[in-house]
Amino acid sequence: MNSFLRLTAVCALLTAVTTFLLWLLPRYYPEMSTEMDRAMLHVNLWYIGRQWVSFIHIFLALMAYLGAAILIWQRSRGLALAGFMWFLLWGFTELLGVSVLIFAVNNTWRRAYPQADEEMRTTLQQNIDLVMQWWDALFFLLLVFFLLGTLFYGLGTWRGKGLEKMISILFLLGVPLTVFITISGYTQVVWPGMIAGAIYPVLQPVSRGLLGLWIWSSGGSDKEFNQKKAFSE
Repeated sequence: MNSFLRLTAVCALLTAVTTFLLWLLPRYYPEMSTEMDRAMLHVNLWYIGRQWVSFIHIFLALMAYLGAAILIWQRSRGLALAGFMWFLLWGFTELLGVSVLIFAVNNTWRRAYPQADEEMRTTLQQNIDLVMQWWDALFFLLLVFFLLGTLFYGLGTWRGKGLEKMISILFLLGVPLTVFITISGYTQVVWPGMIAGAIYPVLQPVSRGLLGLWIWSSGGSDKEFNQKKAFSE
């Protein structure tokens, strides 16, 4: 168990990097004022790179959340199980959306757009618009899943001390952050998005990094971990 927890801790530390990249890379996107500009995103390394970073990030994050669930299980099996279930749903939803963006929208439709005639361009653009509307709805759903997973993990670590208490606070701070992102993305209210945009690049990477340190330090040796588990039972 110790070696597996160490693996999940490393995954959590790597998500600190991928989380920051997910925030940073869009800053290098070109200006997109026309349909052709958007169609050419399929050859933009910053844009395509972000899609692949997002794809890899989800697997790393799920491993990290599994490691956290194992530790939370010692105190609250219900919160650990429910929290990881919400994160699984988040991960599946985002993987589905990102995969469609990579392979259908960019690798197929946008790739074909520059060489297509006007009639075909109209069809391709309709396909892209439809998928983007579908992704917009899915993104709302994954935000809800992420909010619930964050809330349950925050409650599950609340009774901890030291680094675990800090992890709990950071998880719980992720709840209003997710609410602000949701409000900004799906209403006409602007100020929550401004707050989220300022907090996200600091809070989320730091939270993931400290999560990795907590998992690493809390796993202990196999003997120590089993003793902790037996005591909690």
